[in-house]
Amino acid sequence: MAQEFSWKHFLYVSNICSLVRIPCAIGFVYYLVPFDVLLVTIFAIVGVVSDYLDGLLARRLGQVTQLGVLLDPFADKVGLAIVGFGLLYADLISMWIVALVVTRDILIVLSVIVLKKVRPHIQTPMSNTTGKVAVNIITAGVLLQLVTQVQVVGQVLIVFAVAVSLISYYVRARQLLL
Repeated sequence: MAQEFSWKHFLYVSNICSLVRIPCAIGFVYYLVPFDVLLVTIFAIVGVVSDYLDGLLARRLGQVTQLGVLLDPFADKVGLAIVGFGLLYADLISMWIVALVVTRDILIVLSVIVLKKVRPHIQTPMSNTTGKVAVNIITAGVLLQLVTQVQVVGQVLIVFAVAVSLISYYVRARQLLL
């Protein structure tokens, strides 16, 4: 059960880990042009590791909060949008990939809003393993597109991750509604 909201929860190490993903996304985009492989890779790795650490630390340290439940997926979605639009601006990724990932995130947010309207007593669903894995597969797909000449491999990974995560969220929403 998540703790009720308190401003002090922003200082919890688990929530700081979530917040770190947004500056990591900005740093990732900043070093795309000129392409600094080392810094782009470091920002990507720190972002991915922080995505795993936030939930792990929250559970281990007893820091599961309503703020963290909302902050983790918010940081994922904002981070992916920043990276996606940065890659698009740098002409390093196709518009349809960015549209697909952003549409996925919009559908997830809308489903949570609808779920809360239909069943207001249900707590905001926490991130699940499938969602975490999907975000990281999307990240891997983006990195593959950046460092290889074989664009299709990264694109297939991204489409696969989006499909799996949407199916997972659909199944989870149905379970919560039944």
